[in-house]
Amino acid sequence: MAERVFSHPRYALVIVAALVLCAFERYWFVIAPLTLFFTAELLLRAWLQKEKRWSDRNEILFLILDGLATIGLYFLLLLPPGPYNHSMYLRLIRLLRGMYMLRMLRVFSFLTFETFVYSLPMALLALSLCFVALSVEAVTLLIAFALLVELGTRVIAIYKVLPDGGRKNGEYAFAFIDFISTFALFGFIDSVPQAVVLIRVLRILVMLNPLGSLMLAVRKVAQMHEVRKESGMLISMLILLLILSGSLIYFVYPIMDITKTGVVDEGEYTVIQVILFAFTWLIDPGSTPSQAYTPGLTVLTVLVAMTGVFFFALLVGLGTNVMAGLLRELSNSPLSSRVQLLFSGDNEKAEAILRVFADMCKRMQRSYYSAWIFFDQKDRVVSGFGSWLVPRQAKEGSRNVLSQFKLSGIREVIFFHRKYTDAESIVDHHALVQEAKLNDLNVGVSLFSESGLNDNLNDIYTSTLGATPYNSSSITARMLYQMHHCAYMPELGIEMLDTVDGETGMFTVSWSAQIQPSANGASIYIGKSESMLVDWATILFELGLNVIAVRNKEGTFRLLSDMVRAKSKFEVTDVVALGRDPSLWTGMMDSALNKPQPLIREKVIRTFEWAESWDLNMLFIGWHEGLPAMVEEMAEKHHKLTINVLNPSSEENLIFQQDRLDTVLQSVREKTDCDLKVGMTPWDGLNISKAIELLKGCKVIMLYPIEANDDAEDSLLEMWYHSLARLLSERKQQVKWWTPPKIMILPRDRANSESFVRSSENYPLLKIDVASPDAFHDVYMARRILSYARRGSDSRNFEQEIKTFEFINLLLGDAVLVESENSEKLLEYQDASWQEVYREGLRRGWVPLAYGLEPSCYHHKDFYRLIDQWFPIERIAAGAQLHLLAGTLIDEFEMPASTSMTLFCRRGILLKEAQVEAQVEEQVEEQVEEQVEEQVEEQVEEQVEEQVEEQVEEQVEEQVEEQNRELATQVLEGEVMQEIWPKEADPRLLRVLTRQVEGALNLLNESTENGLMKISEVLEKEAGTEVEGDIMDALTELQNIDRVMQRLNNVRSVLDEWSQATKDQGNGDATWKETVEKRYVMEEERLVLRDEL
Repeated sequence: MAERVFSHPRYALVIVAALVLCAFERYWFVIAPLTLFFTAELLLRAWLQKEKRWSDRNEILFLILDGLATIGLYFLLLLPPGPYNHSMYLRLIRLLRGMYMLRMLRVFSFLTFETFVYSLPMALLALSLCFVALSVEAVTLLIAFALLVELGTRVIAIYKVLPDGGRKNGEYAFAFIDFISTFALFGFIDSVPQAVVLIRVLRILVMLNPLGSLMLAVRKVAQMHEVRKESGMLISMLILLLILSGSLIYFVYPIMDITKTGVVDEGEYTVIQVILFAFTWLIDPGSTPSQAYTPGLTVLTVLVAMTGVFFFALLVGLGTNVMAGLLRELSNSPLSSRVQLLFSGDNEKAEAILRVFADMCKRMQRSYYSAWIFFDQKDRVVSGFGSWLVPRQAKEGSRNVLSQFKLSGIREVIFFHRKYTDAESIVDHHALVQEAKLNDLNVGVSLFSESGLNDNLNDIYTSTLGATPYNSSSITARMLYQMHHCAYMPELGIEMLDTVDGETGMFTVSWSAQIQPSANGASIYIGKSESMLVDWATILFELGLNVIAVRNKEGTFRLLSDMVRAKSKFEVTDVVALGRDPSLWTGMMDSALNKPQPLIREKVIRTFEWAESWDLNMLFIGWHEGLPAMVEEMAEKHHKLTINVLNPSSEENLIFQQDRLDTVLQSVREKTDCDLKVGMTPWDGLNISKAIELLKGCKVIMLYPIEANDDAEDSLLEMWYHSLARLLSERKQQVKWWTPPKIMILPRDRANSESFVRSSENYPLLKIDVASPDAFHDVYMARRILSYARRGSDSRNFEQEIKTFEFINLLLGDAVLVESENSEKLLEYQDASWQEVYREGLRRGWVPLAYGLEPSCYHHKDFYRLIDQWFPIERIAAGAQLHLLAGTLIDEFEMPASTSMTLFCRRGILLKEAQVEAQVEEQVEEQVEEQVEEQVEEQVEEQVEEQVEEQVEEQVEEQVEEQNRELATQVLEGEVMQEIWPKEADPRLLRVLTRQVEGALNLLNESTENGLMKISEVLEKEAGTEVEGDIMDALTELQNIDRVMQRLNNVRSVLDEWSQATKDQGNGDATWKETVEKRYVMEEERLVLRDEL
């Protein structure tokens, strides 16, 4: 809590206000509270540094300065004026704290480290203060301290911002000169005048690089052919007009007052005066003397004036062209070494990703100056990013682009790619990377592809350019896949990743420990310190640190809930957790080992099982680029999957998208046993009643808008949503027994989620979930860019970020599952605390992650809520109020009974089946062989050979069975193993049984659907209240049909896998044929038997 308050921008205002009050040093009742306030703050900051193990050197320096300033306040308060009369100097040291924290103020957001190094206005402000100090003697001392503060901050900024090289050394030299000159204001040496401080102007003269860019642009514009041609024409015309008008003045017009002195004299008719008057006459007809308007010369005078106006118009046109050329060249002028990130290419996701990245940097109070180079000739406007991102245009095939734009300080290159097969700017990207290598720029290369790459492009980017590829459609597809299981996954992922230093999110820290199994559960050890794993994790949870998983040096992650019942030792090297300020975690985890755990109630969670869905029928309205990949992911888990797509795309896109779905369908049939059916229906985007035809058996409806050129996707989505929701609500009211499918709304812009959530209250009969997988994708990629941007300055943090993303990828797959459960149905006791829920969940194999509130339920008020109002954490989350169970003391959160739902993390499928079989067989063989050899050697000397063989065989069988059971329990809990199938079964009989069960399922499904439709028709005829009640009771009983079908599906899948695991026993007559034929009396059953035999 203290760290949150101290790092908040509003607290900086409190510090500034306190500093202002320090000026009233004559009033003890003002100084006394301020002294106590600063003392408490100093002690709290020292305690925080102790928890961080004194790792922040800058903060330690500020603590020392704060201590000196606080001592000065005590002197002022307790001792009379005299020798300590100058304690004001000590109190002024606290300005360092104020200036340091002013960086976090939104009103002064320009005061970043880059501002002190690169900003010309900042340098001019410092020079202006020098002039004020020389003019006003009363404020000279204060300004001298302020200049020292600016100088110290600039030195720190130079160290943090500039790469090693000439620019950095030059800035250090200017800083040293400014430091020496600033001391002249203190008047320590009388022989040194105070005006020496103006030597700061030297740095400003060097910083006037924009003048150099302007001169370069003028030179390039002057070299343009059209400008040269127009300029030559106008110069020739001007000379001709001057000759003609001068001749008229000499030989046609009478003597005039051409000098405007009021004296008409021939002596004024010098060549220079005539040329000057002729030029003025041409461009300013109003300057014509009255003598030129005699009756005989009026027409000639008007012609001269019109000629001058025409010439002036041509001159303005040339000036317009020149200015346009200058602006164009200036917008594409060279940059400087402060550019650290280089973007190139474009796709649909690029701007959204960079906007999220900019928001993260803004919250960090850090700017990573970047350039975005385009090699195509499209007219585009890149706006809304601020000064940190500068677009530049280069010609296709350009060479030496980095030299052209003077990009000598780049650290990371990130390419954006749009289409799957198009090479786009790959030649130009290749040239960029090769030029960086020739210039010895050690840059990292990444590729953000919108829809993936084919094999040829992927080989060039990864092998030749050394790029790390990221597939946007794959990330969104995996999130879509997780959404059908848990609708809150996108929001949860955003809360975990959209975080910077000082905010709550997911981080990974290095921490060494050892987890060992014990009789009462696993224990965790560090040296001589020991604690039960559940107790240790619960203590950390109470402190706001939610440990999710641990990792060993081989890179294997294990959920903390799985380690509670660990059967073997596990060496911990890293910890993945939710919380704030990871620098504090190491001390917290160490101290938690020695703390006793208070008594907590058990069994506060009801006994239930997570629902498993093996069959799914889904309707997708719209189109998402990740839909084919999502279908392929879902097919690996489901036995039966039906996907209907209502697609409003153009005819050309429909053909391409249908081909992608057909490819996925073929791939699924080759690799899995899933009964997959995919259908696409063209749609006009207006008649939503067409969806009624596809509702039979539908359980989920997803709505995602197609791409629109005017950024109206979410408005289109809103129209579809309300039309569909109104249609389903009306049908539900008419057919009361019918269960409408769940609606999942997928807006493109996360900011629009809140309006969709609020509008869902208008449809109480429907289950509506709102989440944005695109928003999660943008945050995922932006956090990637941020980690790459910080790689050069903080390589250790970059390594931990990689581990965090490895765990996030597990969350996006089947290795780790996130479940959402209604809190009311979850709790056994309504007064249960989060500590009790966490501890009980951990014992059952779940880790609580977050909770949600209804939008209208956030009314609880207490001390923590007041702190949250006074020093709020900036959140951009929209929609459901999802709160991570971490980041602060657990008492700050709502009670579990007041929440609407709770999110848990549990283990999914850890390993693929082939990997599992290989590991089990290898481990069993190795262990059995070792034990058998040892026992054989011991028994050979004592027993007869025959007895030895019999005993060995019995022991081998027992050990194999025992090892299989242990390994299956340790590694494969919830996983299907082929070792559990008996080998002696006849596969033909199993296939017969499989097909019989499948036929029974089809008959049951068809008859159930037909029967329900007939009953619904009876209900629509309004047969009467009594009959309607009886029918509703019957329908309630018929709900067990779903459970019967689920069981039959499980039996069918077991028989099918069993038949595949056994060996074929030949083609001879089966001994059981006659027995089975006696049981199978229906012709359909006998046909199955004949087909298999």
